Amino acid sequence: MMAGFHPLAVRWFRERQGTPSPPQRLGWPAIARRQRCLIPAPAGSAKTLTAFSKYLDLLWQEPDLPEGVRVVHAWPLRALSHHVERNLHEPLREISALAAREAVPLREVGVAVRTGETPPEPCRRLSRRPPHTLITAPESLYPS
Repeated sequence: MMAGFHPLAVRWFRERQGTPSPPQRLGWPAIARRQRCLIPAPAGSAKTLTAFSKYLDLLWQEPDLPEGVRVVHAWPLRALSHHVERNLHEPLREISALAAREAVPLREVGVAVRTGETPPEPCRRLSRRPPHTLITAPESLYPS
């Protein structure tokens, strides 16, 4: 079911999650084809990990990953954006640590949160060095 995933991502997933959940089994093929998809499932069913795991994998395997935002996760509840960021950083840290232990090169994938409540200085830093993955609230996507 994880065919095409980076070997380190497969290993981490199997050690941490075991077998893919129904949202993962159904969502990964569409995400791999870079299609938009909606993954309706109850809370706690790994929807966020479903989306991010495949997108992170695509970023890791892209031959020449350019600087800049490649994935936008528009989270409808601004208050939960930082929760989503923490849930993304955990697998990133663990997979990077696994790569370091195994001496396998793995590019760093930048992640940041930007909402309407983000102070000006962090916004300027994001403009100067944009992350590969941006977690934001939908209203932050509108031009000001």
